[in-house]
Amino acid sequence: MLTLDGMTVNNLITNVLGWFFEVIFYIGIHRMRAMVRPGYQNPFRIMLAGMRPISIPFAAYALYQAVTADAVYELALWFNSLSQLVFVAGIYLISCNVPPPGHRARQTSFGRGPLPNEL
Repeated sequence: MLTLDGMTVNNLITNVLGWFFEVIFYIGIHRMRAMVRPGYQNPFRIMLAGMRPISIPFAAYALYQAVTADAVYELALWFNSLSQLVFVAGIYLISCNVPPPGHRARQTSFGRGPLPNEL
């Protein structure tokens, strides 16, 4: 994208800032992943829920860029849009609030008998 002729400075800055934002985010999450224990709530879910409003405008603008792009840039910008959408979906799924293990066990065993595959 950087070597193609005719790219505006606005598009260039937006793409570089978007990629930089995602890389820094993933590096930070990777360093702190030891704090997340299997079977327990994600301690970062509140922080990640706060990332949703930041990541959605980046994805919307990336989609706008892909729709309005010249034919020369269209394929590259659609890949950029796809990466932004995957990022937003990942943020949403990571920041979901899962009930704690004890609460889940009471929910699944209350009010029902064993299923056929549980016999």
